[in-house]
Amino acid sequence: MALCSYCFEEKGTGTQCHRCGYDEESVGGQQGPELPPATRLIEGKYLVGRVLGVGGFGITYLGYDSRLKVKVAVKEFFPRHLVTRVAGSSTVRPHDEKAAEEFAEGLRRFLREAQTAARLDSHPHVVPVKDFFEENGTAYIVMGYIDGQSLADYLERQPGKRLPFRKALDIFLPILDALESIHRAKLLHRDVSPENIYLTVDGLVKLLDFGAARPTMTKGDASATVSIKEGYAPVEQYSKKGRQGPWTDIYATAAALYRTLTGTMPPASLERLSHDTLVPPSRLESDIPARAERALLKALALHPEDRYQQVSVFRREMAAAAQRNVLTMLTADRRIPALVVIMVLAALLGIKLYLDSNRREEIPPEAMRFIGKDAEGNPIPHAEVRNQTDPAKPLRESVSTPKKKKKKQPAVGKTSSPKGVAVTVSPEEEEEEEETPPPGNARNVQPADKVLFVKPNAPRGDPADLFRQGLGFERAGNRRKAFEYYEAACDQKYAVACYQAAKTASDQRLFTTSRLLFAQECKEGKAYACTNYGIMLANGEGGAKDAAKARETLEHACGLKQTVACLRLAGLWEKGEGGVDDPSVAARYYKQACELNAKEGCRRYADLLAAGKTTEKDGKKAATYYYWRACSLGDASSCQKQSSTGGKKK
Repeated sequence: MALCSYCFEEKGTGTQCHRCGYDEESVGGQQGPELPPATRLIEGKYLVGRVLGVGGFGITYLGYDSRLKVKVAVKEFFPRHLVTRVAGSSTVRPHDEKAAEEFAEGLRRFLREAQTAARLDSHPHVVPVKDFFEENGTAYIVMGYIDGQSLADYLERQPGKRLPFRKALDIFLPILDALESIHRAKLLHRDVSPENIYLTVDGLVKLLDFGAARPTMTKGDASATVSIKEGYAPVEQYSKKGRQGPWTDIYATAAALYRTLTGTMPPASLERLSHDTLVPPSRLESDIPARAERALLKALALHPEDRYQQVSVFRREMAAAAQRNVLTMLTADRRIPALVVIMVLAALLGIKLYLDSNRREEIPPEAMRFIGKDAEGNPIPHAEVRNQTDPAKPLRESVSTPKKKKKKQPAVGKTSSPKGVAVTVSPEEEEEEEETPPPGNARNVQPADKVLFVKPNAPRGDPADLFRQGLGFERAGNRRKAFEYYEAACDQKYAVACYQAAKTASDQRLFTTSRLLFAQECKEGKAYACTNYGIMLANGEGGAKDAAKARETLEHACGLKQTVACLRLAGLWEKGEGGVDDPSVAARYYKQACELNAKEGCRRYADLLAAGKTTEKDGKKAATYYYWRACSLGDASSCQKQSSTGGKKK
C-alpha cells in the first residue's frame, strides 16, 4: 500500500494523492524552517508529514509510526527567535552563543513537558505522550494523533463567535477536571487558552500543549515566566517574582470561558491594573446565569488572593449554577407547575389502581410458557388431590387419575388448607375436585389459567428463568407479582431484571443497581450491556446524566454492531448532547445503523443527506436510495418521501 507522505492516507496510483492533492514530484525544495514531508526520524521509526501547527516555541507535524502503522503527532522544539535550520539539512542551530544558552534551557523544559504529560497519560482529557527523543540538535515529542479542531477554530464558525452557556460548560468542565489532575500531580499548565483546548471528532475535549508547564510553587521564581498570552495570562505571569499556583490556571481558564461566552477576548491583565474595563458577560448578551457569572468574575480577579485557590471549588460553583439555571427556567414557565400537579394526581391514581389490582388475573396463552416453577425454582410436581372436607387427609389419587364428580352443595362453605390459608368452595351443579399440593407446601395449587401464589417467601431459582416468569406475569397484568420475580432475579445480579424491576416500581435504588451492573458487564465486553449502560448515562437513569460518557460507551457498543447504540449515539451528536453538535458525524452513525437494517437509521441518514448536512458530494441523489431502503424495511414515511422525489432504487 503506497502512502501519501503528506497526509499518510493511501494515495492510489501515480504521484499525486487523490485524498489531499499533494504531488511529490511537483513540490520544490525545502520551504521555510519546517521539515519537508517524508523526513525520517530515529532511523525511519517515525515519518514527518504536513504541518499541523506552528507556535513561538515549536512546530507540530502530522507523523506516522512506521512500526505500529498508525498516525501520530510529532512536536519539534524550534524557538524561532533562538535557532534556525541549516540549509539543506534537518539540523537546528542557535543564532549565537547567548541564544545557545537560552535554547539549552528551553530544551530541558521541552523534555520536561513530555515527562509531565506522560504522568497524566491515563486522563481522558489529556493527550497521551507515546515517545520523546533528541535528534537534529533539538528534541521531539510523539503524541497520539487526534482528529478534530481547536476551540478557537470552532468558535470562528459559530454565530457571533460564541457559544451558549450550557454548551460552553460541556467543554470547560472536562478541562477543569483535567486541571485538577494536573494540580494533584504538583504541576501547573500555565498556558490554557482556546488554542490549547481541542475538540475531537468523537466529541471529546482534550487539553493540549504542556510546553509552559512546571512544578507548582508558592514563591517567585525567575524561571516561572515562560509563556505569555495576552488576555489569558494573569498579572503574576508577567513578573519573574510573581507568585504562581492553581489560581494562575484558574484565571486563564476563566478567561478562555469568557471568550467562549462573549465572543470577545478579555482585556490584558496588566491593562486592567490601571483601568479595569472588564465587562460582565451578561452585559454582552450572554445567557450565563447570575451565580455562574459571579463565579466567573471571581476567577478573573486581578489579585491572586481574590480568586479561587482550588480548581475543585471553581468547578463546583459552575456546575451548581448550571443545575440551578435549569430549575429557574422550569419554574419561570407557568405551565410547568400545572403539569407537575397533573403528574402527581396521575401518580396517586396509578398507586390506587396498583393497590386495588386483582391478583388472580387471566394469563394469556402466549405467556403461559413462562409459568410453571414453584417458589424454590423447581418445576411444580403432580399434586395430590386433597379432600375438601378434611384438608389434612390427602387422597391417594394423583392428578392423572379420572376426576370425580361432586354432587351439588347447598351452600358456600370454607375449609382450612395447610398453614391457615382459606380455600373457598363454590356450589356448582357439577364441580371437579380441585388439585391441592402435597402436605408441607405453603401455596395453593396453580389452576391452569390463573396464578394463585400465596407463599410470602421470595421465589428462588435460575435468574434467567425468574426474569422470564416475571415477563409472563407482567404481560398478564399482574405487575406486583412480576416485580417480585424481577427483584428475585436482580438479587442474583441479573442486570436486565434489575432494570425491569426499577421500571415496574419506579425504584431509583434499583435503577442505580442496574446501572452499576450494566457498567460492570460492559467492561467484561458484553455489547448489549454497553448499549443499556450508555442509554442510562444519556437519560440520567440511576445516577447523574453524563452525555459525554454516554457518547464514549455508545460508540463502543455501536462498533460491536448494536443497532440501538448507533441510533442513540447519532441522536446525541445531532442534538449536541455531551459535546459539540455535528450533523455530519450523526449521519455517519445513522448510516451505520442503516447498514444493520435499522429503518430509522436509513430514514434519518436520508433526511440529513437531503438537507445537505453530510460530507456526501451528491447528497440529494444518495438520499433517494436511502429513502428507498428505509421504505423496503417497512418505514411508511420514507415510502412517501421516496415517491415524492420520483426517485428509484440506486
